[in-house]
Amino acid sequence: MPPANPLIRDIKKQLSTLKRARRFVPWGQSKYLARELEELLSDIREQVADPQSGATLIADFFTTDRSVFDRCDDSSGTVGDVYRYYATDLFCDYARRCDDKEWLAALVSKTISDDAYGVRDSLLDHAADYLDTTTCRNLIARFTRQAEEHTDEYRSRSHYTLAATLARQIKDPQLFEQIELASWGKEPSLRVWLDIARVYLESGQPQVACEKLLGHQEKDSHWRHDRDRLLLDICRKTGDKKLETETAWRLFRFQRDVAGFTTLIKLIGEDQKDRLLMEEIDLIQQQTTLNLTDLRFLIQMKQWEATESYIFNRADQLNGDHYHALPNLAADLETVGRSLSATLIYRALLDSILARAQTKTYGHGARYLKKLDLLSDVISDWRGFQPHKDYFDGLKAKHGRKTSFWGRYE
Repeated sequence: MPPANPLIRDIKKQLSTLKRARRFVPWGQSKYLARELEELLSDIREQVADPQSGATLIADFFTTDRSVFDRCDDSSGTVGDVYRYYATDLFCDYARRCDDKEWLAALVSKTISDDAYGVRDSLLDHAADYLDTTTCRNLIARFTRQAEEHTDEYRSRSHYTLAATLARQIKDPQLFEQIELASWGKEPSLRVWLDIARVYLESGQPQVACEKLLGHQEKDSHWRHDRDRLLLDICRKTGDKKLETETAWRLFRFQRDVAGFTTLIKLIGEDQKDRLLMEEIDLIQQQTTLNLTDLRFLIQMKQWEATESYIFNRADQLNGDHYHALPNLAADLETVGRSLSATLIYRALLDSILARAQTKTYGHGARYLKKLDLLSDVISDWRGFQPHKDYFDGLKAKHGRKTSFWGRYE
């Protein structure tokens, strides 16, 4: 490595100052700290051409993380992003030009050995871009050895994770599986087998990936949906149409949506589309409990009569607390002139807002009541549901003292 020049000494001085700093940086000023860090990295990029010197300085920059995050409110993540993206990209740029790969591997290993804030391991996420396969394998062996030597389970597993990250990058699924099993024991969860199967698939071995998944299933695992999504990708590689169709059915029945329906139709044939849709509508209508996913599916498929029937029969189950989903559904119905269905949903949303009595949401509630006023003008048949005037009078009687709400409405 060339002797240090004045420019490098100045950068090192700035890094030392950064490590000694104690002034707290509140959230509102964190973007200025992020900009300061970016400027320091830009100085390194512009002033340091030698790859080993540059890589060393960036590694030293990563070791400022403890001082920086200990005194900074980085709720927005802007400071962390400087480390994870800007600094990591710059390190990789220098590292690709380093000839001594073993020296580079030792530098990376030393830097990430104390990753208290989860930003240093980003250096390893692209290791295969700047390390050759032999060096990666040597580094895997080093991490595995460290994992086996640790008595602390958390530290041990952390080293196994580093080793597995590299095994995945060099596309060695057998080694990845060996590391994962050593990390999690003889009976790993379905989530672990999902990772193993995914690496086999990425490595061009879809048949083995399929065997790993099908050989380790859990009946009550909440990872089953993820397993089936991966299995669908695997089947597209293996060409197993029978298994692909069975999997597509499970995914669709787990959560009906247009994407799942389209996938099924491609597998079983366009000529089955109408029959399949009618069968699914019948199954949905047979369920007595309101399911917002099924309701969204009916709307997406533009089955307006079935949609209204579904809502009318389950109107008492509409829960305005589901404010993340209901407004969009109501807006879709309003757009196509299904005013009574939209009204029932807007009422549920408004009732929820007034029941919670949080003034910050009263603006939404006032907007919903205005919509209800307008929709009532075009509804001639209330089909047994409370007409708008009666509903409005009921609101006044029950929530008349909520002057903040009525002030916004009026």
